[in-house]
Amino acid sequence: MRFDRKKDKKFAAVLVICFIVISGCVLGRKLISDAGNMEIKIGGLTVVVPDNMLCADVKSFLNVRINPSVDSAVIAKLYPGDAVEYIGEKGSWTMVNLDGQTGYVSTQYTVRGMDLKKYIKKHMNKFTIEGTVVESSFTPVYKKEEQVGSEKPAYTMKGEVNKKTTVYATKSTKSKVANETENVEKYMVMVNGLRFREKSSTDAKIFCNFNKGTYVEAVSDKNAGWMKVKYNGKIGFVAKKYVKMVTVKQKKSNLLGSLQKNEQVVVNNLWKNWAEISYHNKLSYIKREAVEVTAKLDNSNKNIIKLVANNTQCDVLDVHKNVAFVKFADNKKGYLDARCVQAKIDFSNIKLDESAIKTANQKVVKTNLGKASKIRKELVKFALQYVGNKYVWGGNSLTEGVDCSGFTQQVYLHFGIQINRCSYEQVRNGKEITFDQLQPGDLIFYYNKELKRIGHVALYIGDGQIVHAKSSKTGIVINNWDYQTPYKAVTILENK
Repeated sequence: MRFDRKKDKKFAAVLVICFIVISGCVLGRKLISDAGNMEIKIGGLTVVVPDNMLCADVKSFLNVRINPSVDSAVIAKLYPGDAVEYIGEKGSWTMVNLDGQTGYVSTQYTVRGMDLKKYIKKHMNKFTIEGTVVESSFTPVYKKEEQVGSEKPAYTMKGEVNKKTTVYATKSTKSKVANETENVEKYMVMVNGLRFREKSSTDAKIFCNFNKGTYVEAVSDKNAGWMKVKYNGKIGFVAKKYVKMVTVKQKKSNLLGSLQKNEQVVVNNLWKNWAEISYHNKLSYIKREAVEVTAKLDNSNKNIIKLVANNTQCDVLDVHKNVAFVKFADNKKGYLDARCVQAKIDFSNIKLDESAIKTANQKVVKTNLGKASKIRKELVKFALQYVGNKYVWGGNSLTEGVDCSGFTQQVYLHFGIQINRCSYEQVRNGKEITFDQLQPGDLIFYYNKELKRIGHVALYIGDGQIVHAKSSKTGIVINNWDYQTPYKAVTILENK
């Protein structure tokens, strides 16, 4: 075999480039999949914010418009400290999501990413920072900043069980303790064929015959000649002379008993998911969610406003070094260790001008089907023949049942056009258009506030109407295009 050095070098270089590209794609996907939130350190406080958050960098307010044009309607205003979801950019405009309503803001007056981190640090007092106390037990709240950390107050905890709950020997819900054994007294059958009877009589019904070496649990031995025993959950009788008490080594049980609702317990310590209690004078554990715990200072301390349990909610008003100034639901304010608080900034509830939105939506082009192109007419005609058929979540049959995105996918597939299966993926299959550019055959998407993403898709059929697989209750139906607030419009049939 002959080798060509130049060709071999070129082939090796191509392999290296392919490896780098593939590795980059994999790494890129990994980075994207791990993305979601970013952390901002403000003194000892860590604040978590969505990485797709956007804020207005203005002194007064920033107009949000329904279309990327200064001539379009203003549907909301963003004030300093308002945070909204970033979607993408169109020229000098940035598209944002206002709880399901799409809007546009001038990009030059916005901040996000690393610039947003700096902006939040500088203008922290403009934002609503939600905090959760995450200290395992109770955290003291002080009257003055300088008192935080100066002492560790002593307090006593007590709890009230809020539902029937199991008591465990360890912080585990397993039935046995790992790597630990204990000696227990059991009764062992000493002969083969010992009859296990329903009653203490040789005429009684026989449940089964025990083999020699079988262990049974004694319930009572008050009957002369008979012992009442329990085996596999069933209670019956065996002849007493054929069983013997023995000491057996077995895995230690982790189940110590149970507590009923409203029982009072002494709490020694708390963790995120567990509470350590005293149960029959033994240190034991119950699930944290099963007990309401309160704490009382052992000595009067005029510096401390209150003790707060873990998972207590608060608003973070200010941070200086490792001290956070917070406000609680009862309107009490005080200082605590900022490292005991988990903080976040969420998207703001922006007030929308519903009247302006309605007026703008009424300007949607009422394209008559007769003026549409041939393929658009055929596509709409094909889709309409399935009106009245049933909705099936995850379904892909236009006759046996489909869901919203299955309906649009199958309609397009009939014409040899392949689009993704899910609505939130189909939005990326075509070119985004404004609502006043809608033509029959285009797709309209609707936002799901609970899922915090696109949750529904419909096919526009002209004259301000859509056909879609709406729900299991309605099946495939025709509705007005704005039967709920439209989120985005996309054309798959550009120039067709």
